[in-house]
Amino acid sequence: MIRPFPFSSRYLLRISVRIAALGMVTLWEVAACAPQAQDTLPPAPAGMCWEQSWSDEFNGSQIDSTQWAWKDGPRGPQDVGMWQADHLRVHDGALEFLTTTDSQGRMVTAGIQSRFSQLGGYFIMRAAMPDTHGNFRPALWLSSERINDYSAATGCSNPAYPTELDVLEYPARDGTAHQNIHWGGYKACHQTVGHNSAIPSDPTQYHTFGVWWDTNGHADPVHRVPRYYFYVDGNKTWESTGGGIAQVPEFIRLGNEIMAGPVAPSQAATAVSGTHPFMVDYVRAYQLRATQ
Repeated sequence: MIRPFPFSSRYLLRISVRIAALGMVTLWEVAACAPQAQDTLPPAPAGMCWEQSWSDEFNGSQIDSTQWAWKDGPRGPQDVGMWQADHLRVHDGALEFLTTTDSQGRMVTAGIQSRFSQLGGYFIMRAAMPDTHGNFRPALWLSSERINDYSAATGCSNPAYPTELDVLEYPARDGTAHQNIHWGGYKACHQTVGHNSAIPSDPTQYHTFGVWWDTNGHADPVHRVPRYYFYVDGNKTWESTGGGIAQVPEFIRLGNEIMAGPVAPSQAATAVSGTHPFMVDYVRAYQLRATQ
């Protein structure tokens, strides 16, 4: 389990250096953020630094109900599967999403939603993908209860409404991270664009998956064009302006999304094979702040 440095995230170090040369004094003032947790963050723009705004390190023995909400019930297309809280386990400093099938052949697993929400910034998860096969995809995505508020009247690409940002989807167990943007809600206005990237090494080992939701174009100091930037293991994999850059706060959803319908009851025992579940070491959020 990687743990953050024990420094206050609001600590500001200012170093003033005066050098006298040829009768003149030059002043340098260096403003630096406190050391952050051991994440590889995108380069901060000049005069700014990354400050951690939220995290869950899953160091306890159960899900922190002050951080997350969840509910049991049908899940997936046409409610073909189930999410159940008893399929969540915090163990050895990681959150595990267990998967089984019930007597009707339905996939049973779990998902959670953060009580925290944020507008823009950097979101990162350190996770190990499952070797477990089944009709589900591990995923981390940002969303909002207002995701379906789009209409022809509001416009189908309207930054005043939320965008689903898929920081990771892992449907095929083939070492490929799927990263997508969905906007316009999930009805008539729905549009999407995405990109697939190879996970650099064994996906059942820990890797990081992130998105920089750059609402102000800080990463593009010349043109100041807001964008979404996606990352795997600290390396940028993709960028997009798809749908316009949402300007409303969003929460984090994390879990196994169910993709397809039940298997035959006779196949239920083998529908979920493998021993290594979807495991999450931590989820963190950052915001940029001015250093002076």
